[in-house]
Amino acid sequence: KKGVLLHGSNNKEISILEPRQANCTAKEFGNLKAVYAAEDHVLPTFYAIKDSEKFRGRARSGFTETIEDGKSIREYEFAIDKDLALQAPWSEGVVYVLPKETFVQGHDDESEPIDEWASTEEVVPVGKIRIAPEDFPYLDKIGVIEEDN
Repeated sequence: KKGVLLHGSNNKEISILEPRQANCTAKEFGNLKAVYAAEDHVLPTFYAIKDSEKFRGRARSGFTETIEDGKSIREYEFAIDKDLALQAPWSEGVVYVLPKETFVQGHDDESEPIDEWASTEEVVPVGKIRIAPEDFPYLDKIGVIEEDN
């Protein structure tokens, strides 16, 4: 609503975010060479606390949204590889505040809009928020991905 989006990173000193090739096979929009961001604050916080030194493996994040009494309610779900979970792969990170101008809103494979935005251009943050693992409200609710799932 304020013309900004959020991007979480374990890199605490980014002055320009450059497009990188994503590798999300769950949807076509998730596999672009772009800078990704969201309006939601929870998902970027998850990515900010992923310790880039330790984190090697899969991670799932997302939410389902329902409307109750005219109010939007989001239920979040997070999971990481079982072996990775044993290493507590979390550290301090940053949620970058990005101007929305160069971003386009994403869509799922059925062309429905999603809360994922992408910019194929470099983006200069307009602010940043330092995040610690204990700031993530779902840290004790992160599930594990079994090998065959």
